[in-house]
Amino acid sequence: MGTVTHNPFSWKRGYVLLSPFRGRGKAVAVGVMCAAVVLGWWALMVYSSYGGNWTALYCTGSRSTIPAALKAENTYIFPDSWGYDGQFYHFIAHDPWLTRGLLPSVDNPPLRWRRILVSALAWTLALGQDAWIDPAFYLIALVFVFLGGYWLTTYFEARGSPSWWGLLFLLSPTTLILLDRIVVDIAVTALCCGFLVYAGAGQRGALWGVLAASILARESGLVLLAGWCLWLIARREYRRAAFFAAAAAPAGIWWLWVARHTSYSVMPGWSSSLPPMRLIQALQRPFGEDRLVQAFDSLAIAGSLLAVALAARAAWRVRGYLRFVIPAFGVFGLALTGTAPVDVFQDVFSHARLLSPLTLLLAAEGLPRRDWLAGAPMAATALRLGLTHAAHLLRIVRALHAGG
Repeated sequence: MGTVTHNPFSWKRGYVLLSPFRGRGKAVAVGVMCAAVVLGWWALMVYSSYGGNWTALYCTGSRSTIPAALKAENTYIFPDSWGYDGQFYHFIAHDPWLTRGLLPSVDNPPLRWRRILVSALAWTLALGQDAWIDPAFYLIALVFVFLGGYWLTTYFEARGSPSWWGLLFLLSPTTLILLDRIVVDIAVTALCCGFLVYAGAGQRGALWGVLAASILARESGLVLLAGWCLWLIARREYRRAAFFAAAAAPAGIWWLWVARHTSYSVMPGWSSSLPPMRLIQALQRPFGEDRLVQAFDSLAIAGSLLAVALAARAAWRVRGYLRFVIPAFGVFGLALTGTAPVDVFQDVFSHARLLSPLTLLLAAEGLPRRDWLAGAPMAATALRLGLTHAAHLLRIVRALHAGG
């Protein structure tokens, strides 16, 4: 295939397309379907596996410290476990401004509090009331699922693809992981879809907001901003580049505040080596004992490696702003293969989340022009995560059968 000029929107058309939900019935329907699938799965999983206790979605471990102020919540505790990241963002949602002494319960306060977007939105929606934080947190996650499906559908429609392709958002690694547990990475992945829409349409204000929000959600939002600014600089649009570079300011101000109120700590296991050594080491030391799971883990790792390779290909095969944004995420992924702990690649929940924006952008750019290889990294991860969900599905079927 030849090079592809990536500019699906015209400036004039963009205003009509992006008026809030105006004339966007199919995109809204896809967004609602995505959110409904996640909510329905949550309800069935919580009912069948966790006795109806929705706080199990935070994946709080028995080895973690539950804040005294939250013990009345009857949080579901996973025995003999350190839990998962969602538990810390749950704690932060109860104390986003560090006024209640919840700091000791978070494993890496400066890192976790920097990623304030989802927790702060939940706290705001709940009006700061502890009793409302949990439903607000779930709702915020579902809103981002809706927005991801809505924006991705809008993008695909503008490129002449069927509206239902927006359901691809359900197969993004972050969404599949969200089905199992709360992860704030859903915000970054959804905002990448918003970026696709607003960057193509030239909606400066909306695009600035999406970029600023993505950095507040997770530091990888900086990669999105860097790729976009490099594209503008390559076009010698220096004023626009400076305007959008300022989207990092809200996060920068917030990070300075967090640094002032917390103590810096380094995540264990992170160091420098030659890429992709950490990834190779993960393949040599399989995680777990189940041979089938090991095989699918290897497939998922291969998918992540392929995503990095396809990102390099995009630097010469793709035209437009994604020619810079996709390779920027590729460089980020390559850096991970030389710096992240080996267990990041042994655990599909870890490396799949970190590379979710890359795999989604590859699929979104390539599939409309029938470059099926661009969807392979997402498919490889989806197959591995499907094993996890198959176990939940079996418990759901058993519970429904017993209840019937």
